[in-house]
Amino acid sequence: MLKRFPDKPNEMSFKYLDILDEPGGWIGTSKGDGWRVALCHNKDRSIEGWSRHNTLLSAYPDFKPEILDAFKSLDTPPDSILDAEWLRRRAGNKTGINACTVWGILRWDGKWLANLEEDERWEMTKGLGLTTDGEFLKLVMSAIDKFKEFFESLRDDPILGEENEGIVLKHYKSKLVLSRKESVKNQGHVKIKWRGGADGQSKIG
Repeated sequence: MLKRFPDKPNEMSFKYLDILDEPGGWIGTSKGDGWRVALCHNKDRSIEGWSRHNTLLSAYPDFKPEILDAFKSLDTPPDSILDAEWLRRRAGNKTGINACTVWGILRWDGKWLANLEEDERWEMTKGLGLTTDGEFLKLVMSAIDKFKEFFESLRDDPILGEENEGIVLKHYKSKLVLSRKESVKNQGHVKIKWRGGADGQSKIG
């Protein structure tokens, strides 16, 4: 059961990407059209996955145990939690993908990482040894500049394709809130969608 909840990004228009496109200022990551989840390596060394609404992922018949097996194979210490997205549960998913992409680390070796700046947490995340093409557990695709190009390239990505929702940008010096009650918006995180929902229209501009 989650004791602290992952932060949510604010939504922003595509037209501001030029302003943000400065190396050293932001980290951009892909955002699939999936469910936000937490992958937990517990104190007793058991492995679990939870939705941000505190539902065990193993309760869903279509959740693949291979996702947790892949997590277990990582060199994470007990009492650690990864911030991830399950690319499966949205209505209309056409890709057949049933995997998790890892966005970051929320807790490590018994300590919440709310005091670490995003660039430090991102370096820790990259150090997990994940790749962007893993079968069941993937490192989220990322960019540190040229965000417009990154944003547009995700539409044609052979893995996510039209199931990609857009990108999330996190300021290098932003820190996590990790609320004890619910997921709250982080002022240093923004989401930019290129699909407008059911009609499939872009939210650009």
